Amino acid sequence: MSANNPLSNIPPLGATSGMAPGAATGRFRQIDPVRVIRTHIVLLIAALVVGAIMGAGSWFMLDRSMAQFTSHATLSVNSGMTNANEAGVNQLSNMRDLEPKILTEVNAIRSQEILDDLLKQKPIREQTDWFKQFNADLEAARTDLEEETVRASHIRDTTLIRVSATTANGTDAQTIVSELARVYLLQVENRAESRYNQDRVAFQRQFEDVVAQIELVEARINGHLRNHPQAAMDQRNDAPTQELMFLNAKKSEVIELLSAATASYQQLAQRLEDGDYTPSDDEVQIIETSIAIQQIDAELRQLRVERQTQLDGGKLESHPMVESIDSRIRHVELERENAFDNQARSLFKAKLEMGAQAVAVYQEQINTFEPRIAELRAKIEDIQRAQADYETLLRNLESLEKQRDDAQAKLRELDVLIRRAGGITVEMASPATTAKKSFPPHWAVMIPGVTLLFTGLVTGLVFLRELLDQRVRAAADIKALNDTTLLGIIPNAGEDPSGKVPAERVVERQPTGLLAESYRQVRTAVLSKMDRRGYKTLAVAAAKPGAGTSSITQNLGASMAMSGRRVLVIDTNFRRPHQSDLVGAPESPGLIELLRGEQSDPAQCIHTVEGLSLSLLPAGDTVGAAPELLETPAFRDLLARLESSFDIILIDSPPALLTSEAQLLCKHVDAMVLVARARTDTRGMLQRMVGQLDGQRADILGVLLNDVLAAAGGYLRQNFREFHRYHGKSNGSAAKSTRPMAGVTSGPAPSNGATPSPERPSPDSEDTVIVEALQDRDELDDLDEFDEDMA
Repeated sequence: MSANNPLSNIPPLGATSGMAPGAATGRFRQIDPVRVIRTHIVLLIAALVVGAIMGAGSWFMLDRSMAQFTSHATLSVNSGMTNANEAGVNQLSNMRDLEPKILTEVNAIRSQEILDDLLKQKPIREQTDWFKQFNADLEAARTDLEEETVRASHIRDTTLIRVSATTANGTDAQTIVSELARVYLLQVENRAESRYNQDRVAFQRQFEDVVAQIELVEARINGHLRNHPQAAMDQRNDAPTQELMFLNAKKSEVIELLSAATASYQQLAQRLEDGDYTPSDDEVQIIETSIAIQQIDAELRQLRVERQTQLDGGKLESHPMVESIDSRIRHVELERENAFDNQARSLFKAKLEMGAQAVAVYQEQINTFEPRIAELRAKIEDIQRAQADYETLLRNLESLEKQRDDAQAKLRELDVLIRRAGGITVEMASPATTAKKSFPPHWAVMIPGVTLLFTGLVTGLVFLRELLDQRVRAAADIKALNDTTLLGIIPNAGEDPSGKVPAERVVERQPTGLLAESYRQVRTAVLSKMDRRGYKTLAVAAAKPGAGTSSITQNLGASMAMSGRRVLVIDTNFRRPHQSDLVGAPESPGLIELLRGEQSDPAQCIHTVEGLSLSLLPAGDTVGAAPELLETPAFRDLLARLESSFDIILIDSPPALLTSEAQLLCKHVDAMVLVARARTDTRGMLQRMVGQLDGQRADILGVLLNDVLAAAGGYLRQNFREFHRYHGKSNGSAAKSTRPMAGVTSGPAPSNGATPSPERPSPDSEDTVIVEALQDRDELDDLDEFDEDMA
């Protein structure tokens, strides 16, 4: 019910629309993973089995036809030397400097020169089946080594190189790796030997150069101290530095004061240029307390008192004397404004003059500091330059002395440098390992991996399908909509374990079945809301045809009638009326005849259902009937007359998204129940219907989900079976007692067209206990509570 609808005279309870806030809707639906898995458990188990078979078959075929063995060895790369300062260092402190050299050695291992030397080795030619397959074709063998067999790579963040070989024979792989490492290390050793003598000469020359540089620096230090004796002193506490620090501090203070005074003066000058003499709050207080303003205020107060005296004496506002006083008040007020402005200008000009004087004073103080500061800075700069030159010479001397000491140590360790004389040093870190099978992976890894991959793919497709499916299939899909409440669910007729019965009039024909019990639960939720809010008229609408609106309206009405209510069902579906067919009543006269004025007494058009306090007002002669009949005052008056004769009026309406009747009914009825058919209606369709109907007079109580399959939710099937078993245990005692059923006995119809309530089961009967226990629920607002209660 909309709070803004002027037609509504029923106070709403809670939210004006009657709908509970729901989750935001989107393209992807919210799904329950457990429900999806239970729904597709057979498919997932089959995917698991198929994946295991595929994994086992793939591993067996690859192991028999494409098995490969790999052996590897590890080489350690150390930095070489380009001068004496680098001697004895195993690796560079910065890995970024060493990495290019390592990559160079990686490429050298697989170079054409190394591979050609490898193919010349006797173990390769005579002991490996790998070489024999090429029939002494060295070019083909080298190509295979480059492209397939041999690999060399840098192990990240280390100084290690991994060399590996992969062949169909494990012994061949180990032999190739061993010979390749031996050939490569032999080349590295030969390269170091060839450069040894050159490096020794370079080390000795560098040592002599460093000694000569040390002597030169010592001479420069002595000469500098003779010319600048103050360079070796601490200049931080001398008089020029202290004085300069003091003057700079004072200058900074004056500059800050000058900056503030200048900014204030500029603001005042700008206001003078703009003609803005607005005083500050303090200045306003000064002006207000001045003698001139006080005198004017006293005169104003006297005039206002005199004016009020004239008015109290009976004179009107238009009296000449009152008007004269008003004129004098305006004149004095204008005089006060002029006096206030004059004093404000005087204060402003005084402030402007003070600001100019402050700027001039601060500027003069700064000007007195500048000459002395410049003089002190020149002295200090001379001292600092001399001291900096002295410290630089000391650092150079210290560095050269360190280089000299290092060069001496390297020369003493020259015997150790023979293997480090080259630009790079490579050593064997670990020899060739015993070849292990590298392809295919171990069956304990490959079979579970393929199984999980295949099962994961199938599971992903299943969940993707669930995410993209926009159809409403379970109660949780209703909860995902905005502004919706779930009133209950009506199972598919085939889900009733007690027997296969048609959904039409199931409450009357099989009152102890699952479908009838579902209608009782919906009835409880609907009546709870309607009774609390004082509603009597309820329309039932769906989004499109085929949702079961007519059957639900009839069964819901029958369930309400069995609870002792006087219920009237009105068929407003002028396009496809169906209520008269359900109860076997004539189609006319009916609602159309009453609205057209062809019938004046509603009792002549209402048909009663035998054995129930359920009555029916059929649609009538629908040929040429326009939906606008539901918008006429006649329909509103008819509802008012019928409300005095019946407790509940149920209205069967046509599809809301295809016709306009549902929107027209929203203007006249108290509440509406929306029907959604599982596996047919979509969430977007229901959301559009809610948005289209909400905001009218009718309070949308919630959504009723019809034709729900247990398999679609995964949780309901066990609940259905538990209900059947629970009810079956009571059949023994229930069979001993007999009670009349709806439609079997009937009494005289009341004058209002309704029939009295049929006999109800005894309060002591077990059937009654079961029904009351299962329908002991005020409202069904949450799916989880519903499942827990059913279980």
